[in-house]
Amino acid sequence: MNNRIFILVALMVFAFSACKEKEEKRELLTERIEYDVTIDNEESMESFLNNVDAGDRLAFLEFLFNELSAGKAVDAYGNSVDEEAVKNLLIEVDTNWFYDKMDLFQYIRSEMNKVRVLRFREKWTYNPETYSFYKEVIAVAPAVVLKDSDRVVSHIVPLFWVNCDTVDAKKPVLITDLIICDALVQNNTGETVKLYGESPGFLHSFDASKREKFFMDLKDNVASHKLNAYDYFFKELGVSEAEALNDHMDTVYVPDTLGNLIPYEYEVKILPQDFTRLKFVEKWEYSTNPFVFKKTVMGINPSVSVFDDLGEFQGYRPLFWIVFDTADLEHIKSVVRF
Repeated sequence: MNNRIFILVALMVFAFSACKEKEEKRELLTERIEYDVTIDNEESMESFLNNVDAGDRLAFLEFLFNELSAGKAVDAYGNSVDEEAVKNLLIEVDTNWFYDKMDLFQYIRSEMNKVRVLRFREKWTYNPETYSFYKEVIAVAPAVVLKDSDRVVSHIVPLFWVNCDTVDAKKPVLITDLIICDALVQNNTGETVKLYGESPGFLHSFDASKREKFFMDLKDNVASHKLNAYDYFFKELGVSEAEALNDHMDTVYVPDTLGNLIPYEYEVKILPQDFTRLKFVEKWEYSTNPFVFKKTVMGINPSVSVFDDLGEFQGYRPLFWIVFDTADLEHIKSVVRF
């Protein structure tokens, strides 16, 4: 009898230790990051890119505005806000709005001004062996997108925040089973300063040392074939494509004064500070009581900033996809068709 008890206790200790060891494989990237995600791409690109189906999008936005009406909304500093405060904010950003003639949420739904962005406040962790990525959504803010006369986004204005609970979601509602979206992770670039001005360290950014270590370790693991990686279209990355992520020499041919093409060798090097954006493919769900926003990250894709010869910003270059589960990869391939 005593032997049985001893064996049972030993098994329980082993199981507890195994679970603890598994939990300890997650490393913290940041306790807090805030970033914007477009949820209405205005049919400017594929339906799975920065977009949520209109019915699901409006249903979730209506829930957020109902939370505002119920007195459960706060501003960026945690102070309680009500509909009147949000209406006043909207008047500041849209002088054409007459809120006495239209319900607040009806205004948001109208063609005059839509909430096309959600700002998320999150905690990020990851598994340093598999690079599986985990997000804990702390709060969500609907945001109005302002454009200049050339229809270029000039400002993004969060209207209010609704804090999330930390318990498990009960009877979650599916928002989307697949969305590909981006998070800027470095806010001192020319583009982020132009759009957001001088930003706090948690807005579209997190600790530089953790960010750069995460990126370089991930890149090196792909380049050394320790992780399976895929190109932008989710086709497996070839050996030469993966190894091209390492520092290497390349050759271009430039004409001399006589017009003869002369080979010119240069070093190709991806620097840690080049990493400025992280692309995700995710599944979104939420529960209303308690309010929990659950994101399942199926894959990640680091991007680097691209500049021309004059140093002018040209955009972002996605490097590769890492997908954590075979079933998720098959699902992604069935949906993502460019």
